[in-house]
Amino acid sequence: MATLESQLQTLYRDRNYRERLLDIDMKRQKYQSKNVFFRRIRPFLLYVYLNFELIVIALLVFLLSLPYVFFVTLAIAIVARIVYSMSRRWQQTKSKITSFLEFLKLFAIYFPLEEIEEFIQNNFRYLSPKAKGLMMMLFYVIIVFSFPLFFIVFTLFKENIIASIFLGIVSVIAGYFTFKFFQSLKSEVQSLFELYSSALLEFQAEALTSFAQIVYPNALDVQFIPKWDFKISNKDSLGMTNSQLFYGQCDRYAECNQLTFSIDGLTYKVGDVEMIFFIDPSHHSTEFDKFTYFNKERSPSFGVFRGIFYSLPLLKAQRSSIYLIPKRTNTIPLKKRQKLVKSWGGEPRVVTVQVSRDYPWLEFDSRADRRRPDRFLREGLEEYSMESDAIEDRFYTFGKEENATRKLLSYRFMERIVEVVAPQQNENSSASKGGLFSVFQKNGDNSGCDLWFAMQPKQLSIARQRHDLMFFTETGDRSAEFENVLDNFRKLQYLLQPIEQLDLVRSNAQKL
Repeated sequence: MATLESQLQTLYRDRNYRERLLDIDMKRQKYQSKNVFFRRIRPFLLYVYLNFELIVIALLVFLLSLPYVFFVTLAIAIVARIVYSMSRRWQQTKSKITSFLEFLKLFAIYFPLEEIEEFIQNNFRYLSPKAKGLMMMLFYVIIVFSFPLFFIVFTLFKENIIASIFLGIVSVIAGYFTFKFFQSLKSEVQSLFELYSSALLEFQAEALTSFAQIVYPNALDVQFIPKWDFKISNKDSLGMTNSQLFYGQCDRYAECNQLTFSIDGLTYKVGDVEMIFFIDPSHHSTEFDKFTYFNKERSPSFGVFRGIFYSLPLLKAQRSSIYLIPKRTNTIPLKKRQKLVKSWGGEPRVVTVQVSRDYPWLEFDSRADRRRPDRFLREGLEEYSMESDAIEDRFYTFGKEENATRKLLSYRFMERIVEVVAPQQNENSSASKGGLFSVFQKNGDNSGCDLWFAMQPKQLSIARQRHDLMFFTETGDRSAEFENVLDNFRKLQYLLQPIEQLDLVRSNAQKL
């Protein structure tokens, strides 16, 4: 470890980590300061803009309700169009009219609707889609009924057309400048965020690839692919859906943040994955929590996976596909919330349900049972008993050929798997090995290991819940100290330790 620390000290000093991290923190503070100011003033600016817009709409309704004003306006519009058409081609005239209407839609519809929706999404993110729609309607109702100038328009200025027109012109100008001020503040916040996030991302990528190079000095083509490069939800560059560890039909799939490197011409990949997939209601899942849509009877069931996925070469796996599926896993973090339901008599009542903190549109289904994952048996695989009691206690073992399964899962290889899964003594100490995926208790209380294995021809896939591949997520004075660099390096070692403990690099090298 002393050698590793000296390499990190050199990296920390030569690449100016301290100065760069302090500069990133300064950018973060500027962004947060401006963002806090914008978030505080944003509802007020939006409220003021909508008030001016409603004044203009009320005045237009009032003026156009007068017969002579309507016909005069119509006549002026027709004459103006004819004159403009005579001086320009009709196609140009049509284009100008279309642009003007788009301009009006932006100010009158698109801008307020998008901003109200974004405001509700940011401040009420845990509401269901239907509740958010009701919140938007409520927002407009509050504005209308709390807006006194409507009464002024229809009382004081009802008989005074000139005063009404003047008020309308003032409202248009005031609304326009409110819009411009709102947009300039929003653009400034976005610009500061991009300045801060791009600097942080650049540092994270450089640090992570440098750390990986220290862990594996012989590694080539070390790359960190950030989440911004994963824009296609079904990209599956890690091969997670092809691993057959999860149900095949996905409702949502996304990758972000991926570390890749190659050793001896073989590519090793580790990345963040989020996956929501359908579960056949006739075949309950064993290892995944079950969720359903909000407020929908007979809604489909879903399994949720969020964590790290490893795509690793395993050359000694020649033909068969072998799966190690945990017998019991930990539930996904849940959050209690209230939900309106109907009682037997049809009367509405409020109940408390448990919902995923990360997926507020799903409701936890307490009827989920813990049966064996029979989907592997339905796909033609067999379940085998293994000689290792530790493996038997933690995993179901499925394969197609018993001899090939037992040959690949040698006793030594199973011992290495258990070293990865089961906690050792002094698990919480920095010198601890194992316990990376598990809170498996030695007293026999198996509360879950959150680890899935798929061994396919020349490929090992590992899925692991509740961890992410992101480093230096906190900024500040402490983040610029060397101890924080050392902590982040240990985190990478922690994530890559299965490759070491399973002895994959040496095993693959022997097969080349």
